[in-house]
Amino acid sequence: MIINMSIHELRVTTGFVCALLTIGLLTQACASGSDDVEAVTATSSADSSTETDLYASLPSGSYQGEEFNILNNTSNFAYTSMDFEEQTGDVLDDAIYARTRAVEERLDVDILVSDQAWDANLSAIRAQIMSGDDVYDICFNEVKQLVLGFEPGMFVDVNTIDEINLDMPWWNRPAIDSINIGQTIYYLFGDLHLMLYECYSPIVYNRSLAAELGIEDLYDTVIAGDWTLDLMHECMTASTADLNGDTRVDAEDRFGISIHSHIIPSFFTAGDAFLVTMDGDNMPQYDGISDRFLSIYEKLSSGMLSDKSSVFSTSTSGSGSLGSGDESMYNIFLVGRAMFYVDPLGSIKRMRDADFEVGILPLPKFDESQDEYLSHLHGFASAMIIPSTNADLELTGTVLENLCAESYRTVKPVYFDKTLDFKYAKDERSTEMLDIIFENGNFDIGVTYGWGGLSEAVLSAVQAGNSNLMSAVASLESKFIDEMNEAIEAYK
Repeated sequence: MIINMSIHELRVTTGFVCALLTIGLLTQACASGSDDVEAVTATSSADSSTETDLYASLPSGSYQGEEFNILNNTSNFAYTSMDFEEQTGDVLDDAIYARTRAVEERLDVDILVSDQAWDANLSAIRAQIMSGDDVYDICFNEVKQLVLGFEPGMFVDVNTIDEINLDMPWWNRPAIDSINIGQTIYYLFGDLHLMLYECYSPIVYNRSLAAELGIEDLYDTVIAGDWTLDLMHECMTASTADLNGDTRVDAEDRFGISIHSHIIPSFFTAGDAFLVTMDGDNMPQYDGISDRFLSIYEKLSSGMLSDKSSVFSTSTSGSGSLGSGDESMYNIFLVGRAMFYVDPLGSIKRMRDADFEVGILPLPKFDESQDEYLSHLHGFASAMIIPSTNADLELTGTVLENLCAESYRTVKPVYFDKTLDFKYAKDERSTEMLDIIFENGNFDIGVTYGWGGLSEAVLSAVQAGNSNLMSAVASLESKFIDEMNEAIEAYK
């Protein structure tokens, strides 16, 4: 059974951090470190027997100081740190430091992390495999880079490692299942690496402006299940204004939304519409553009994301006055001239600098009849792979399971409580929204793998306001199917 915990439940487990570590490092950090660590580790109580049972089946061993080498990818927008040489005084950094030391002490291993830029890791992984050298036991890189560079024989199927139990709550099974093909599992997501959480796609909005314009409390709307594409479009329209009165669309006006083009697929995922569906054997299949997908497309392309007077982008006249490139899209929101801003969570944490009240929302449903809010996971989330050159899978499985479990127990609560709640989502109602955002996260495998360029064509057609999606993608469907089938064969 997969055990899911909300942010509120995570707070409950936080009080056991110091007591449950097998060494006293985190306790030492609590005593000599920042007040933040003390606050996180001493706030609540829970059933300790339940907590103990959860970790009772962790694999164990003593490896006489054997090295365990990790190749980590760094990011230009997300938190990706996996270890530190010493405590830094930052509550999250120090939780990661203590996590790693605890597992080293427990298993008598020496965990070494090598950091490298995301666009260099795939080459390093390939070089290791081609040379046959057992340099890194595990490697991280953006999953989109990994799937595009995959060849049979590169990675280890995790199903062959008995020490890894993907049914435990420190592994993100929905994310794993939505990106792997068939029954083999090459790409892993778990609490060991926080970049997955940084790649969920929520919406931030200007709550102060919404109140000024008489827009209903959108938190109430979300809880009632009524936060939909149509309602979001209405809010965007109500917010759009020619502030400087020059009758031209420029960066001095107010917009309904500021959004990067790569975010557009998120609205299809949130509306439970995918280019590719998965059958009972987790094999991708394409049956053409579904009616639901087409309905969402029509909503987005008929004005919601194609109306240049309501959608701010880097092509908006005068955008350069707000910063170069993508910075202008962030800054138009920060100066109060956009109702909504959509970006991965790792980017929107900067909103704590806003001088107005910022709210956070899940992406909207297709309509009120949709059961749940769904979150899109971006393809630049870090996946973990085990290179086929790994010579000790028993050690790898044992270390990984312990690192992920310790991260779930000690790092994840700090990340949620401190990095999220108190730095930009400052109230309990925002915390409710975060619970909803993290509850259901999925990749769109057709978007992440990029087969046939079909998803890019959909994105371009939305922005252009093309009223005929079928004609826009017709010439790409055969290529899409061919590349999808090639991937299926490669992963068998």
